[in-house]
This record gives sequence, structure tokens and C-alpha cells, in this order.
Amino acid sequence: MTQGDKHPVGERYIDRTEAPVRASGRLTLILLALSLLLLVGAAVYGLFNDYRNMLDREGKATANLADGVQVYVTETLRQSLFSLEGVAKDLEGAGDSATADRLAALRGAMRYDPASAVLGLRAAHDLLMVDGSGQRLDWPALKAALDTALTANSGRKLAVLPVVYVAELHDWYLPVQLDLTARVLGVDAAFALIAARKLVEASASVRLLPGAYLSVVNPDGYRLFQYYVDTQAIKGEQGRVSPGSVAQLRSGKLDSFQAVSSLTGRPTLFGISMSKQLPLAVSVGIQLDVLEQAWLRRSLGQMLLVLVTSISGIYFALRLMTASRKERDYLRRQEYLANHDSLTGVLNRYAFQRRLRQCLDEAQPQPLVVLLLGLNRFKEINDTLGHLAGDVALAEVARRMQAAFGTEAGFVARLSGDEIAVAAPLRACAGGVDGLCASVAAVIGSGITVDGIALELDASVGVAVFPDDARTPSDLLRCADIAMYAAKRDMRSHERYTEALDHYTAASLAMKTDLSQALREGGLSLAYQPKVDLASGALVGVEALSRWVHPDKGAVSPAVFIPLVETTELIHPFTRHVMGEAVVQCRRWLDAGHRVPVAVNISVNNLMDASFVDMVRALLAQHAVPAGLLELELTEGALMRNPETALRRLAELRALGLKLSIDDFGTGYASLAYLKKLPVDSLKIDKSFILGLAGDEADKRIVRSTIQLAHSFGMVVVAEGVETQEVADLLRKKGCDLVQGYLYARPLPAADLAAQWLEVVTDTGG
Repeated sequence: MTQGDKHPVGERYIDRTEAPVRASGRLTLILLALSLLLLVGAAVYGLFNDYRNMLDREGKATANLADGVQVYVTETLRQSLFSLEGVAKDLEGAGDSATADRLAALRGAMRYDPASAVLGLRAAHDLLMVDGSGQRLDWPALKAALDTALTANSGRKLAVLPVVYVAELHDWYLPVQLDLTARVLGVDAAFALIAARKLVEASASVRLLPGAYLSVVNPDGYRLFQYYVDTQAIKGEQGRVSPGSVAQLRSGKLDSFQAVSSLTGRPTLFGISMSKQLPLAVSVGIQLDVLEQAWLRRSLGQMLLVLVTSISGIYFALRLMTASRKERDYLRRQEYLANHDSLTGVLNRYAFQRRLRQCLDEAQPQPLVVLLLGLNRFKEINDTLGHLAGDVALAEVARRMQAAFGTEAGFVARLSGDEIAVAAPLRACAGGVDGLCASVAAVIGSGITVDGIALELDASVGVAVFPDDARTPSDLLRCADIAMYAAKRDMRSHERYTEALDHYTAASLAMKTDLSQALREGGLSLAYQPKVDLASGALVGVEALSRWVHPDKGAVSPAVFIPLVETTELIHPFTRHVMGEAVVQCRRWLDAGHRVPVAVNISVNNLMDASFVDMVRALLAQHAVPAGLLELELTEGALMRNPETALRRLAELRALGLKLSIDDFGTGYASLAYLKKLPVDSLKIDKSFILGLAGDEADKRIVRSTIQLAHSFGMVVVAEGVETQEVADLLRKKGCDLVQGYLYARPLPAADLAAQWLEVVTDTGG
């Protein structure tokens, strides 16, 4: 082989060697290009997916925020509407009322209105207004603006009007008008002004992107006012929302959508929620370009990393997909946590109400039972074994309830604390409501072991039924809650909601307003029923009983207004009024030469008032009435609600020299151990045992045992509800001391009592 032959061979060798290298390089380049393409494709997919998730996430958040603000606005305006209804009730049937009467009605409503800044009446273009302190307002500029707005919307039964700027208050206020032309003579409408800034408080804790704004509109799409997040400014820009928003309003659904804003002229993501109680809706708008800019700022770094190198790009793509998967998992987790209770795993209050709303919004909703369970003595478990043990027990109860009632047709939720709610179709309840409650009791009643300790649990159950008791989720829960607390109070396993249990209806609110007015204006009076010595027939004292003659409804039964008083804040002024009238009357009898002991009924809520004893002491001192002439009566059941505080307060009253009595004995649950500690002078047998005494052997045994028990404690026995001579003779034989009832006298005004009884009054000491 010559030297010249080597080069072609070497070149061919190099060519053969470099070919695989080039092929490998091309393959590497191809692989790298494919990797980059795959990476870019994955990145684009991830970014697109992230963009879509971002829009979906922001849409849900915007819709939920709009719904939350709408609920807050609706509930706030309903408080003002209740006040307007109260004013209408006060003025209905009163003829052409004077300005003073209208001012009194407005001021009375304003006292219990935490929402309204101004309440007023419009009559023939004349406006009468009061502020939050009840002061009459005479602001010409506001009157002119309001008169124009109210007149333009006259004839509507209820109207929510565009905001007006009140220069005197330096802010915007939303008017609500209630038409009264058919209800109150001489009055066209009642209206309220609510601070617009107060209505948007629900959005204050939520961070929104720059340029976001909130609008309150009427169902026709005309703006009432706007709130701009950046500047926190309220504006009353009139006009109609975009056609897309109008179409969404007409659908009445809670949702989000994209449309061109008629305010900014820019594409905007809207969330909108329509109120079901009032003619208004709330929308929240975030500009799409702001959302996209925020998304791009978050995504540009990812795109740059993809273009730097295929390896880092592939790694980034993998990380991006992992992050996307984690984000989806996080969102799913957040969505789960937003709808489920973290301790028990069942639905939370929000999700429960949403499920209820879905059931009630069906085209043909079926009757539905809502149960609200409150575990009895659950606090004892927490206090004795610790909160961890209580959580374990509560989680086990929820698990059992979910297993038993969380079927396709029913659902279970933990609302708060130890309260668990169950919803089930009425048709699926074997044995009806009672059968369902029995099943609940059986599920809870089976023993639970916590830390080796066997616990026996039971619950008080409140029942509400759609559509008989309520027609909205919140009202169903409210009714069930009222029934549950009634079951707890009466120590029953379950209680069905009735209007008699509900002291918070519109009728009861009106009754409370009227009763409050009667207390202020002296509309209550006292009648006195004699207490008679059974042996001598002599008068030994009287019981003061409250009477109320309503200006429109006539005489109102104490069985109607006394429970309302005892369950509201009126109990304290009511008791002060009754006790004050009784002590003044006692003083009058003393001045006439008669010592007549007077008994007054009090509530356990009075005993819980630390100033009650001082009030009694001051009242007796003011009128120079001996303490022994005043007797306080308290029911046995009331004493057991807070026995330690009640016992301490009774001892303080006894130390003043007052007489104390247990009323309606036999209907409560007082133990003998507690009874012997009470510093009481007398015991009144409930009339339910007296009315049938002549023919009921069980009542005879109960009365005989009660008299012997009271005498063994040194107490005087009083039998109330004596209506026949036969019953009086039986009580005399059994050793009863005193009686009162229709056989001797009905409750009498003080003058009639003096004419019929005081000539034979007997002093029992004091």
C-alpha cells in the first residue's frame, strides 16, 4: 500500500466515524428540539390551563363575594324595613294622625333600629324625618332631593332608590320607601336612609385587585350606587348596566360572566347575586386586563426559564405540571374545606344551606324535614374529660348521623359547637317526624367510648318542615333552632316548631313595639286577686296581676304578652313598672290605715340582674313601705335554670325583710335537697292540681303530700285556682293555709278591692 493510498482510506474512515457522530448530533438536536417543542407545548398547555383555572377561580370568588355582600345588604335593609312596618303598625287605624303622633312612631321605631341613619314619612310632598337619636331633622337640601326621588317612585309597594348625597352628613345614603297610601290616612309613604358605606362593610375584609368595583342595582338593571375598592369611594352614577348584566339579572342565578362594563367600557369579569327578599342585586366587577396582567406577571418567569435550556425547561415543565396538579389538589381541598366541617367531615352551615336552597328551588319541591340537634350536657364532657375527648365524641356522633341519614335523599351538617343538622324528604321518613326523631335518638343513644370511658349521650331535637313552617333555608334553620331550645327548656326529646314558640315573628315584633310603648306611656295597669285565710275567710294579702288594654286590639291576655316580656329585654322595665305600681298602691293602703301584703311575680332574669336587689331596696325606701308587705313569687322551674345565682339573690332579698314564695309548685323539677335551702316563706300549689281535686285521687295525694312537705319546712301553703266550695272544704281538711281563686274573687282594680275586702283585712305580720 503506497503512502498515497492512506489518505483516501483515512478520509473514508473519518467519514464513517463522523457519520454516526453527526447522526447522533442530529438526533440530539432533534431530541433537543422535540424536548423544547414538548416543553413549550407543555408550558403553553400549563399556562393556558392556569389561565383558565384563574378565570374560573376568580369567577367563583367574585360570585361568592357578590352573594355575601347581597345577603348582608338584604339583611341590613330588612332591619330598616321592619322599622318602617313598625311605624305603619303604630299609625294604622289612627285616622289622620298629628305630627306629634308620627314623630312618636318614628322615634319608637328608631330606638330598635341599628341600621337606619334616618327614618321619615312623606305626606303630600312634606317630609317628616328623625335621625338615629330621635331628633327631628329639617334639612332643606335633603328634603328636596328625597322628595324628587320618592315622588318618582311613588305607587310601588316597596322601592329601593338610588343613593342621595346628604351634605349635612358628608356621605351617600340609600333610600328605602314603603308605600302607605292604602294603610295610613294622610301618609303617602314611610322611608329610611341607610349609609351606603355600611352596606359594603361585608367586602372590607376581602382583597380585590386594583380597578375592582361593587354595584348595587335594581332588578331592571339601573344602578343604585357604586363602591370603588381603590379609593373606597361611594358614587351615585346613574344609568343602566350592560346588556349582559341585564340578561344575567333576569336569570336570577348566582353566577359569574364576562361583559363590557358600561361604566369603564372595558371587558370585565362580573359576579352577580339577586336578592330574593328585596328588589335589588349586587354585582362585583374586576377588569379582565388587570386579571391578565397579574397572571402574566406570575407566568413570564416560567416562560423565560423554558427558553433558557431544554433540561431546565423540561424540569420546569415537570414542575409546572406538578404545581398545576398540586394547585388543583389544593383547590379541591379548599373547596372541600369550604363546604365541610374540618372536625367531623360532614357539611358545614354554608353548604347545608346551599343544599337546602337547591332542594327548595326545584320545579316541584317536595316536603322536607329539617332537624336541629343540640347535644345535652355536652359541656360536662369538655369540662370533665377535656375538649379533645369532646371532639372525639362529637366526631363519632356526626359519623353515625352521616351513616344513618347522609343518603342520596338526605344530608347532614355540623352548624356550630355541638349543633348538628339533618335534612330529609318527608316521604322518606318512616313513621313521619316522630319516627325520624326516634331514629335520631336511637343513633345517638348507643354508647360511645372515649379514652376507655363509656358515655351515654342524648340530644334535644328541634323540627321544622317545609313548606308548613318556613320556605327559605335560613327560616327553616331559625324555626328548627327555636324548637330545639324549646325542647331543651322543657326537657323533651324533640319539639316541632309552632308559631306559639316563636317570639321573633313580625307579629311579635309589632306586639313588642306596642308593649314597649304601653310601658312608656302608662298603658299597663294592675289588678289584685285576694288571698284568703281558709280557716277564717279573712283577707290576708293580694297578688298583683298585670293587665293591658291595647288601643286597637282591646284587652290582651297575659298568656300572650307575659311570655313575650320574659323572653326579651322588656323584662326589666316591665318588672320595675309592676313592682313600682304595687309598692305605690301598698303605700296608699297604708295611708288609709290598711296593711295589705302585696305579692308580685318576678322572672329568673330579674334574679340574674345584679342591680335588682338595690332597685327593690330603693323602691321600698322611696315610698316608706315596710319590706314585710312586699312578697316576691318565682316559679319552681325558673329557680332551676341557674340555682346557685338564684339562691344567692333570694338570700339577699330575704335579708331585706321581703317575703318569698315558690309559685306553680309541682310543675318544675326542684329536688328536695335544693328546696330545703330556699329562704322562702310560702309555697303555692299549681292550679292544675287544684281544679280536679274533687274527683281525682292522684291530685288529692299530690296536694296532701305537698302540704305536708311545705309544713315540714315551716312554709305557708297557698292553693290557687279554687273555684268551688267542695274543693275549698277538701283543702281545709288537708290543712291548707291560704287560698285564692274565682270562688272568692276575680282579680279586681284597687278601688273595687278596697270597697269589698279591706274592711275585713287581717294583718299576717310584716
